[in-house]
Amino acid sequence: MTEKAKRRLKNFNFEASGSHVALCSKDNPGANNRTTLICKQTSGITDTQVAEQIALIEKAKYSSQVKAAIESAIREKYDDNEWVYVEDYNDTEVIFWKDDSLYSVAYTVDRDENYILAETANEVKREYIYSPTGKVEISEDAEKKLEEGVYVLVAKALSTPETIGRAEQALATYNKKKEKMQEEIQKAVEAKDAEIAKLQAEMASLQEIVKAAEAEKKANMLKSREGQVAALLKEGAVELVKSTETLNDEAFAQIVKALSVQKAAIEESDLMNEISNPDAAPAQEINKTQEIIKARYAK
Repeated sequence: MTEKAKRRLKNFNFEASGSHVALCSKDNPGANNRTTLICKQTSGITDTQVAEQIALIEKAKYSSQVKAAIESAIREKYDDNEWVYVEDYNDTEVIFWKDDSLYSVAYTVDRDENYILAETANEVKREYIYSPTGKVEISEDAEKKLEEGVYVLVAKALSTPETIGRAEQALATYNKKKEKMQEEIQKAVEAKDAEIAKLQAEMASLQEIVKAAEAEKKANMLKSREGQVAALLKEGAVELVKSTETLNDEAFAQIVKALSVQKAAIEESDLMNEISNPDAAPAQEINKTQEIIKARYAK
């Protein structure tokens, strides 16, 4: 939280050794972590105290330079146009925000003071830094499952209001993305359901067409069979054909063959042939036309 200025300062005196003014900001606070412009009385301060303060300033300056160098290395290796912020680091590990997640990654420094990052950055699981209600706090599981150095960095970072603010903002961004993703998934599911329903309707229509075609095929088959059976039987062809609906063509052909044999046997039997008496007188052929003429003109 930024402190508001309480009064205007003027008439600065830089005669004493070590006198200076430091312009601080939210991202680059002073050694005492203040982010507002302050002035301290320097009378009575010893050279040792001044040296100590200068050492602290140089240390903070060096830390800021290291932080900037590590952040530059992170952007070069992992950046994909997302927000990146180095939260803290030690001699071998660094934790940083990338968009809405906190990551840790190991690093080394070569002879040319280039910061070399490990190939993979590990995301610090959300349940380690957020309570179920969304409050920013390090969990008990974090101490057990995070590497010791990473745990110390995370715990230290989450103890400052600035980091908590960034964590809250990251969580809000994550939740918005999650809601948007869920909406997109729901839309995709609805679109897929509509597509499936359309395909099912088309399939049902095709099934009706197939049923109609099968019914027509069956009717034509029965009609053809009735013709074949009717040529062999004088009566009962329709009833016989109905009983053959479930038979294939080969089985039906056997029935037709049997009927053909039966018909031939009947035709060749004495029942179908006229038996004549060889001793009887030959029948006289009657001329119908002649008989009509005789009947008309007989008078």
